Amino acid sequence: MKRLVGLSAVLMLVLGSAAFGRMQTLSMFELAQQSDVVFTGMVTKLDETSATVQLDKILQGKIDAKAVVVTPITQFSDVGRYPNIKEGEAVLLLGKRGADGVIAICGNGEGKIALDPKTAENQIAGMRRILEITQMKEEDARNLAILGEATSGNQWLRAVCLRYVSGKFSDSKLRENYVKQFMVLLASGDPAVQRAGLDAIRSVDAPEALPRVIELTRSKDAGVVDSASMVLGRHDTPEAAAALITLTRSDNPNIRIRAAIDLSDSRQPGAKAALAALLDDKSAEVRAIAPRGLVFLLRDGKADDLIPKVAALLQDTNEDVVKRAADALGEPRNVEAIPPLLDLLQKEGISNDVRYFALQAVYCHYSKDHDPAAQAMIDKHMDVVIAALKNDRATGSFSPAFQAVGILSLCRSPEAGAALDWAAQSHPSQEIRDYAKRSLGK
Repeated sequence: MKRLVGLSAVLMLVLGSAAFGRMQTLSMFELAQQSDVVFTGMVTKLDETSATVQLDKILQGKIDAKAVVVTPITQFSDVGRYPNIKEGEAVLLLGKRGADGVIAICGNGEGKIALDPKTAENQIAGMRRILEITQMKEEDARNLAILGEATSGNQWLRAVCLRYVSGKFSDSKLRENYVKQFMVLLASGDPAVQRAGLDAIRSVDAPEALPRVIELTRSKDAGVVDSASMVLGRHDTPEAAAALITLTRSDNPNIRIRAAIDLSDSRQPGAKAALAALLDDKSAEVRAIAPRGLVFLLRDGKADDLIPKVAALLQDTNEDVVKRAADALGEPRNVEAIPPLLDLLQKEGISNDVRYFALQAVYCHYSKDHDPAAQAMIDKHMDVVIAALKNDRATGSFSPAFQAVGILSLCRSPEAGAALDWAAQSHPSQEIRDYAKRSLGK
């Protein structure tokens, strides 16, 4: 297996289903571990910062009162905090008692679960099981219990555990210990369970799982196919590559995109031809990703014959395709990739973004291995680079001028030096002026 990735064991799970409310950053297991009281009740009153809850069932801890005050009544989202408690709402709350008697909802508001009348019984039963699991002393016992409940008949509990599996077991060291359990998930007929199993086994050296993963690339569930493709991308075997090549011919453009990415590091026969075919795809989104799929082959000099096909994309009507093609043309160590980039830079009406990627690719050739042929070819067109510097009034490093300074700093011609002197003194961007000064040693 290639590129075993070790991810942080710290969980930052996003629980986005209706059962849990809006975006959350902590798992239910983490919230349960933080809590000293867990209870259900009805919200009877709201004020600006807190809510009064009439108690129904106490699942953990002891509360003598019939009603309690809880805070906060907002929760964080990617657009700021939003109200997450309504008057008259039935809730399940995980909280921590404060000295003033007010209960702080765990996770800064995330430990609030709206109870759905149709599923409340399952939600409460599921929370009881979560509390049992979090009280287990051994981490291995907790992990095995969670993996076991990932196929629970309790839909709410199953969803909680599946999200936890996809996050907690993203740590490669943990994954290695539970391959048998992941295989059980992969064998399930439930797409949600299959996806969690695929996410969990993605970075594990588990060749015994590959036949089932390949089977799952034929799923009718696009999410399962997407996850299976990512798993196969880490195993450059003939069988894995063949399955990915088949996915590049899918009717679904999103699957073709995923397959192009996951096939990019393959050295199996047929991979290069499959990626090359995507350069002519009817979908602009696929054409834009196809050059990225060829990056490693171009970098290794294994796809120099495809440079003309990639260069042809510089004439595409979709700007994103043009940008990605220009970016990819910076990868080969072959001067054949340079003239199309220089032609693009002289084209009227190209955007700053396109110019940026073209100049970045030119910089790659100019600085790569100090290739005299590449440098001589670019030196003859240094006026194009100087024009990009002087005509760009954008600020920041993501600008044509920034890339132009990088190229000019490597050039020893008087014209390049004069352009850098001008940039150091007169360019409207302070960042570009500072960069030019550094390039001049000032």
